[in-house]
Amino acid sequence: MRIVTFKWKSAVLIPALLLLLQTLCLPCAFAAPPEPDLSAACALNLIMQNAAGEAISGGKLVLYHVAEWKRAGSGFVWDFTPAFQSCALSETGLEDNANAEPLARFAAERALPGREVSPGDAGTARFGGLSAGLYLAVQTEAAPGYLPMSPFLLTLPVWSEAEGRYLHALTATPKSAIQPEPTSPPAHPPPVSGKPGLPQTGQLWWPVPLLGLSGILLLVGSAALRRKASRDEEA
Repeated sequence: MRIVTFKWKSAVLIPALLLLLQTLCLPCAFAAPPEPDLSAACALNLIMQNAAGEAISGGKLVLYHVAEWKRAGSGFVWDFTPAFQSCALSETGLEDNANAEPLARFAAERALPGREVSPGDAGTARFGGLSAGLYLAVQTEAAPGYLPMSPFLLTLPVWSEAEGRYLHALTATPKSAIQPEPTSPPAHPPPVSGKPGLPQTGQLWWPVPLLGLSGILLLVGSAALRRKASRDEEA
């Protein structure tokens, strides 16, 4: 009986202890990241490159401050900056990159001011002295030989799982690769090598000398007929 009682107690106590241990570990496993320091200055290095990873210089990039962090209870929500207050988008889930295109159209239609930078030889556009919030990156002038970059959204500061802290200085690349500008074929095909550059209309070259000779013969014949007619009149 003692052995049976011991087994019964073990069968009850061991699961209870495991459950208690899991309960104590839950706050550590699902601990929320610390609050960001919203008073610290932020910076962004935006690296422009093509699909092969080659730097793209030139063009013009504009950075718009779309929204600020706003405390709501124990967390934060987005609060539009004055320039974007009349935007029809919802502040909930505003960081979704699907909102980048309508926000870019809104900024362009109203000619909103932003921070403009031209990427240097290394393809890097540097934006410093930024306040915390949600930003929209737009390329208003494409780099030579390339199509414009698709607009995208980014958050400053951003939480880094790898480092376990908020990053106030961020280095980022566009969310989609920048594509080269398509090349259009020439309006007219080039002339055939070694021959005069007449328009390529499908005309063959061998009749050209014959036509020229025929013209000369016509001129000679016409002159002979005029001389004969003149002699006939004199006779």
